[in-house]
Amino acid sequence: MPSVLHYEIVTDPTPLQVSRPGAPSVGTVYIVVSNTSLSEVKIEHVDVLIPVGTGSDDLTDDVSAINASVTGTYEKPAGTAPSFVWHSGGRFRFAFTSGKRVKLPGQESFVLKLEDIPVSDQAGLVVISLNEKAATSGSSMNRYPFITNLALVKQRPLVPQNLRAESALVSAGDDVVLRWDGPDSLTYWIRYPDGLSEPVPPPARPVPVPFGAYEHTPSRALTRGTTYTLVAGTADSNGQVEEGYFLTTTVHAVVPEFESGARAPWVEGTTDQGRVTFTEDGVRVDDDNGVRGTVAAGTADVDKVRTEKVGGRGTDSGWITFPDAGIAVHHGSGQDLGAVAAKRVSAEGVNTEWVQGRDA
Repeated sequence: MPSVLHYEIVTDPTPLQVSRPGAPSVGTVYIVVSNTSLSEVKIEHVDVLIPVGTGSDDLTDDVSAINASVTGTYEKPAGTAPSFVWHSGGRFRFAFTSGKRVKLPGQESFVLKLEDIPVSDQAGLVVISLNEKAATSGSSMNRYPFITNLALVKQRPLVPQNLRAESALVSAGDDVVLRWDGPDSLTYWIRYPDGLSEPVPPPARPVPVPFGAYEHTPSRALTRGTTYTLVAGTADSNGQVEEGYFLTTTVHAVVPEFESGARAPWVEGTTDQGRVTFTEDGVRVDDDNGVRGTVAAGTADVDKVRTEKVGGRGTDSGWITFPDAGIAVHHGSGQDLGAVAAKRVSAEGVNTEWVQGRDA
């Protein structure tokens, strides 16, 4: 005898995706329960039996993670509501805990939800049994439950996914290693930012698998931040490519190289926050506090230098200032005048208190 109620099953995603090592899959099963007649239906209970285990015909191996709930237009006494919870005997039961019967008016429905289901890892067809004890208005309750069997599909992913780089930051000269998971029925290419692509050789596997891990090292050396595009599709016997799927990932160089230069209003250090700012007439160097800082170099080759003074590295070294009349040579930390040593001096005039030979 057919069930009194009508059942329909919907999954999210459709179909459910099986779990894989390192990539667990979680899904939802919705069961729509409808009263297609014009008469009210009295419901003692509706049981949802799901196969539990790790086989291809099992839905999950962890029912404790499933979040069960119900929504609908059934009638309920004030302050009470039927429950939809895990019940002994491997089933979720929709019923009043008090034993009262749920009344579902004609042409109405409710939805039994099984959310957060950890989907088992074997693809296949799963049969879910619905056992109902219900009767139309004016009819007596059947002694044994009516049974309706519905099916859903668990499927291996049919599209590539999880494109990632082994390392998102690569030093100059090091290889870039790209990894992803995908079906073996597709052909793969890696596309560079300039639009050129290189094919990915099929991996050598001891046993063919319909969905597996891939790894590829692009032939071009990485010089700066580069976005790689994984192109997946099919190629016919003539080499004509039909591109179907695209995934991208970006890898950066530790020290990027630019063939045509780089533009920026300023450049700042990473460890020490000194800054070089590009001004209208050159550059300005600041320290951590935004005050003009120090440039250190072995040799400076410039056309002109403007400065208030020039000094030696030591605290007692000589130093030169530039007053309006010319230059002043000092020594030490004070303003005492220092000595100028030169092989030849050519001047228009000399003002001095005395002149002394080298041997004193």
